[in-house]
Amino acid sequence: MKRARPRVDVNLPELDQVLERARQTPLSEGDYQKLKDALHLLVGLLQPARSTEKTSALLADGEPPVPAASDPREKPSAPGHGRTGAAAFTGARKVVIAHANLQPGALCPACEKGKVYRQKDPKPLVRIVGQAPLAATV
Repeated sequence: MKRARPRVDVNLPELDQVLERARQTPLSEGDYQKLKDALHLLVGLLQPARSTEKTSALLADGEPPVPAASDPREKPSAPGHGRTGAAAFTGARKVVIAHANLQPGALCPACEKGKVYRQKDPKPLVRIVGQAPLAATV
């Protein structure tokens, strides 16, 4: 939450009168406070706002602090590529698509000596279709 700045109303003709009175007599407490508030407001407006803090400005020697050792109870993240596997889509409709030209037991199209075998576990392709309720097909 931002701190609210105190509101300072500056009336230029009134400040001019305060300065003129200060030439003849010492400032009264009210005149002193008006002049002080106006000057503080002016200085606050003239100071450039800092957008970032640099380590050299915060620390005397300019060296960054050494980070604390990580908590040994923290579990290291599991290795992986970050993609969601096909097994995660438990409610998805599964469709088996056979190859258009090849069937198990047929001759190899490249050498015509070997046989084509059924894959034990084919790689799944997940297709997500954006409908009203999200549906997936594996």
